[in-house]
Amino acid sequence: MPYFLPTDDGSTQNIINHVNQLTAQYQPDLNIFTLGIGESVNRDLLTQLATQHYGLAEFLDNQDLALTISNFYLTIQNPVLTNISLAFSASTVSEVFPVQLPNLYKGRQLMVVGRYQQPDSGQVTLSGTNQINAQQYAYPLVLTDSFIEGNKFLVKLWAKKKIESLMGDYFALLPDSAAELVKQEVIDISLCYQVVSPFTSLSSNTGGNGNTTSVEVELDHSSSMMSINAFPNPFSDQIQFAITVKEEVKDWVEIRIFDIQGKLVKTLKLYMGQRGDYVVEWNGNDSNGNEVPTGQYLVQAIINGENLTGIIQKRAR
Repeated sequence: MPYFLPTDDGSTQNIINHVNQLTAQYQPDLNIFTLGIGESVNRDLLTQLATQHYGLAEFLDNQDLALTISNFYLTIQNPVLTNISLAFSASTVSEVFPVQLPNLYKGRQLMVVGRYQQPDSGQVTLSGTNQINAQQYAYPLVLTDSFIEGNKFLVKLWAKKKIESLMGDYFALLPDSAAELVKQEVIDISLCYQVVSPFTSLSSNTGGNGNTTSVEVELDHSSSMMSINAFPNPFSDQIQFAITVKEEVKDWVEIRIFDIQGKLVKTLKLYMGQRGDYVVEWNGNDSNGNEVPTGQYLVQAIINGENLTGIIQKRAR
């Protein structure tokens, strides 16, 4: 099918900048909700317009349009919490993203990531308005000093969110020379944390010493349904696949792992009940329970008809 884009120099960022200027001038607190119908829509544009203005983006394919749109309206007409802010009692918490917190709607998740320098304890306070009254919720906060193997994906998640925030700064600064400084910061974060950015392309490279560099599995940037990262990569005994599902979906994600001859060695499955973040682990054994040999393997992740592929590296224990 053809892919329709705006005309008259209507690039994604030009349109977003124009909308931002208009809302800032006439109605700063405007909420924008976007609907994309069919496959030939600019998902990046519609998503950014919604998320930057406290709204939601919904994409429809061959669904019952009337029912889906009605359900979407029921979701947005009564937000659970608006004008949201977070406050941390621990002074070591920093670089929290997203900087602009979205409204919270029934059945939706609010994901916030940040960093801390020293272990501490205290609380995090979520504040907002539920249509009429101001509301405040306090949750215990424990910043551990222990390394938790299963939480390693959070580092990449934080890096991705920071890059998203910096990209907003980058486009706002263009064509000023300060934009180049922001661009370099994005590149540095991308290379440091091994996450893909608009200015980098990470791939599996073998240096002269025969060692394979650490890579990320997220190779297909056109996927609207999900992204997937693998860590550690290369791995020796266990690898985790961190999956972010970007849309409401109730389906199984199937991760197929092939050797370099194209033979299927393992299939992993996990049910995705809603949008959000999931982790699938693989212990490096094939379907018969035998440890796979060292080398490169192709990873194929499939959900709801969408397909992502990438390379992982198995090394000796």
